Amino acid sequence: MMVLLGDTVTVHRTIAGNETYITGAISGIVLTDSGDLRYFYIRGLDQSIWMTDGWVFEEEQYELEQDDDDEI
Repeated sequence: MMVLLGDTVTVHRTIAGNETYITGAISGIVLTDSGDLRYFYIRGLDQSIWMTDGWVFEEEQYELEQDDDDEI
């Protein structure tokens, strides 16, 4: 999957049966010498997301759930 700075993406991985999802805007990209994605940064997160750690891009974007109780 091709990603560019500013793109909003969702990635996920499963460890020991527990799924973790992260959605956010790409703020940094680091490529391998061959041009493949090595790791990237999500705006607001200090930790980089390494592809070798098992992260996979979601093809469909999910909207963040909003709490309807806020409406009056």
